[in-house]
Amino acid sequence: MDVCAELVLPLRLHAGFGDPGLTLHRADPSLLTDFTAPPSRAASRWCLPHGHPYHRQAAWRARAFPAGYTDSG
Repeated sequence: MDVCAELVLPLRLHAGFGDPGLTLHRADPSLLTDFTAPPSRAASRWCLPHGHPYHRQAAWRARAFPAGYTDSG
């Protein structure tokens, strides 16, 4: 994440469905609290693409932390 901050690029954190080897209960974006919470990551932007079936958790996380974004499409 520090490299992304230096290059002024967002880090994409995939959550929810998408990978055939997925363990779904471990793909919940609410589990990323320690990783995305300021002040340790305040300068870094991150995005949660997709997120189904955890789109509400992804939306909350993006709303709660100013550096976060989500794409529910």
